[in-house]
Amino acid sequence: MSSIRRATILKLTTMAREMNLAVMCGRANRIRLRGRAYFIFDSNKRFPMKHKLSLLVLALLLFTPSLALAQTDTPTIDRMSIEIWPDFDQPAVLVLITGFFTDGTPNPTEVTLPLPNEADIHVVAIFTEDEVLTDQGVEYTTDDNTVTFRTPGTGFRLEYYIPYEALGNQREFTYTWLADMPVNELTLVVQEPFAATNLTTNPTAANVSEEKGLTYHILSPQPVPAGTPFSVDVTYTLSSPQLTVDSQVPEADTVVSNPEPVPPPAASPTSFLNLDNINWPLVLAGAGLLLIIAAVIWQIASSRSGSKRPIKPRRQAKSAKSAQTTAKYCHECGQPLQPEDKFCRECGTAVKK
Repeated sequence: MSSIRRATILKLTTMAREMNLAVMCGRANRIRLRGRAYFIFDSNKRFPMKHKLSLLVLALLLFTPSLALAQTDTPTIDRMSIEIWPDFDQPAVLVLITGFFTDGTPNPTEVTLPLPNEADIHVVAIFTEDEVLTDQGVEYTTDDNTVTFRTPGTGFRLEYYIPYEALGNQREFTYTWLADMPVNELTLVVQEPFAATNLTTNPTAANVSEEKGLTYHILSPQPVPAGTPFSVDVTYTLSSPQLTVDSQVPEADTVVSNPEPVPPPAASPTSFLNLDNINWPLVLAGAGLLLIIAAVIWQIASSRSGSKRPIKPRRQAKSAKSAQTTAKYCHECGQPLQPEDKFCRECGTAVKK
């Protein structure tokens, strides 16, 4: 149905409502001739007060739907940050947009965000009512450089890649935000690539800071009305093709080579005397084991000592006859002599051979 036809039907409908109101309020009479309705207005007849109130109520009822349709349902972004990371994990520009709506935004809310030319969507995520960021169950559609999705009304996260122009070692690109939604406060941050030098932004960054070995160029926060473009030009020199992600070492995967040994804590002089720290079951078990070992050793030693020892051969006593033949006496005093005596022990007389 064309717009002209819709306008004509709306105008005729409005005229019919006005005529019926005039009849109800006494300003006109409706007659039918040959099946057609005719309205005869009386210009000298005034509305009674009762009819005026009825007319006011009917007018409100008739025009309220039109006012509701005229109101826009476009939400307002309270605060939004746009992070631009060139040469982060691929030779392109990674754009990360995080936004939060104003209080009272309906739940759910349909959101339409702009997409630059040749944008490659990476993630479309939403913040739940508990402010948890998730992309589970998020469905979106793209059409005419826009992406549309539904969110509970808290906030959203959109990530995509856009190409840049490369002339030798020089890199440059322009990013533009243009949406039908107003933004109360927009902050744009450019992450300088790890291998980049001489990075400049236009407008010039209001603040340059470093975090975890990377440099960030931060533009001044500002409001952006609906339908108003906001652009930034970025140029830099890439000294090597190294990506930023390759220069970052995750803290959880950090390996420390040749760590210095940590000395054990010094024992307190009274720690060995603390009876509360003694494991008594272990002490009793050790004592019992020592007693068993001592008993076994004693049993083995006893069995060895009780065995028979070899009997040494005894010398046989000489017979009395051989003793008499070998006995010698002093021929002078008659005292017995030893076999080895050369002189008598009593009188000193030389022993005869």
